[in-house]
Amino acid sequence: MRPRRDDRQARPSRRTTAQRCAGIMGGSSAVPSLASRARASKRVAPRSFSLCCYTPATAVYIGAPIMSAPPKLGVLAIIGTGIQGGRQLTREAITRIKSSDVIMFCVSEPLTRDWLLELRPDAEDLSGFYADGKDRRTTYEEMVESMLEPVRQGKSVTAAFYGHPGVFVSPSHEAVKRARREGYRAFMQPAISAEACLYADLGIDPAEHGCLSFEASEWLVFGHRLDPSCTVILWQVDCVGEASYQSEGYNGAHVPLLVEGLLRYYDAGHVGYLYHAPVLPIGRPKVWPVKIGELHETLRRYRTAGTLFIPPAAEPPVDLDMARRLCIPADELERDTHMPPWRVDPRFLIVVGNTVEPEPRL
Repeated sequence: MRPRRDDRQARPSRRTTAQRCAGIMGGSSAVPSLASRARASKRVAPRSFSLCCYTPATAVYIGAPIMSAPPKLGVLAIIGTGIQGGRQLTREAITRIKSSDVIMFCVSEPLTRDWLLELRPDAEDLSGFYADGKDRRTTYEEMVESMLEPVRQGKSVTAAFYGHPGVFVSPSHEAVKRARREGYRAFMQPAISAEACLYADLGIDPAEHGCLSFEASEWLVFGHRLDPSCTVILWQVDCVGEASYQSEGYNGAHVPLLVEGLLRYYDAGHVGYLYHAPVLPIGRPKVWPVKIGELHETLRRYRTAGTLFIPPAAEPPVDLDMARRLCIPADELERDTHMPPWRVDPRFLIVVGNTVEPEPRL
């Protein structure tokens, strides 16, 4: 028996069902396809997503497949103040300092600290987590959680670190990784590092002879090999092997082990240069020439120098067969492999032959 007309109207029709599906999809009233229904179900019940990289200029997620769930409201921006504080900050970094809900910083110079507090009197100083004898790993973990706490509350947070925020700043990397794992937007902006200052001040082009760069303790413990035909930069040579913070400097107890390792590659009389970048706009770099065999004694006298630059000690080997295959002319090959004597600008030398001299005028 056919149902009565009013019975048919009481039942949900196909078109009514289609309209309901269309309402979910936000489109026309046509009957949705299986793919459309699948997309609709994803919108109704969004899956979690993995955040790999965030580009603030375009708000584009890069890396893992993008799911339909929006990121959480909190945002973490990591910026660097450069070596000379406000003078080397980018405009974008200054804008973030002024506009973010929460500002935190960890800098080494009082002038930079004062400048930041002038811009944002409510800024929080992360250096308060340091303490003499305290393991730096504990301090770094406290910094990370301090940065993430307001992010989890849905606030925009900017954390400023001395130099480049990603160079020898493990809390910044860990905070970004942890924030992304938790579904928040987090990114790091580049800044001027001590290495960039070294290249400029000493006239070094790392492409000329190649350049190897290691943290001193890392190099010793993990057995990385040096190449005497390259330039070499060793960082934190003054605190090699030290895991705790010391506000008055380090005694260099493990520097002899560093010298022992370097003497496997260099003669004791090979000259390197201890370097300290200028932190004031009116300042200039400080450079101490030092023989590799006398590094420990020199560091005990000049405790502010923690970066060791070692110029090449030998000519690099030449693969003539590879040169022919690359169609490199013989005259060009001869010119490029000749290593000119490397010299530091004498205006920057403040110690000569371990004798303290007045700083020369530029």
